[in-house]
Amino acid sequence: MITQRNDNVEDLREREFIRSLVEAAQMSGHHNRVSFDMIRLGENVVITAQDHYPIVEIFAIYENPPEGMVEKKLVQRFEDPTRFGRYFIGKDKNKNVLVFERVSVENMDEFSVFKSIRNLRSFISD
Repeated sequence: MITQRNDNVEDLREREFIRSLVEAAQMSGHHNRVSFDMIRLGENVVITAQDHYPIVEIFAIYENPPEGMVEKKLVQRFEDPTRFGRYFIGKDKNKNVLVFERVSVENMDEFSVFKSIRNLRSFISD
């Protein structure tokens, strides 16, 4: 029973994060850059975004990845470009794996952000 309650709290936190991300992106402009919050989903995955008006890059950051993870993800992206071709993959200075997708501010709504986050989590966790 407690697990279900924790899941509900996590869902609520994620929905609030998505709502705030969409609202902040709508305030973005050529002369008005915005910053975004971040949310931890699970032990190793952090979701955040960066403003590059007219697009927003939604990031999944996998902390302390297993050896060879970036290469594995690059192979997946190459082998199935219709499914994974929209993702950009790299490492940061701390060797965390970064996977991000570019989303147009004009086309951004809560459902599209939810879907992007779900797909990024699925891709990075495979």
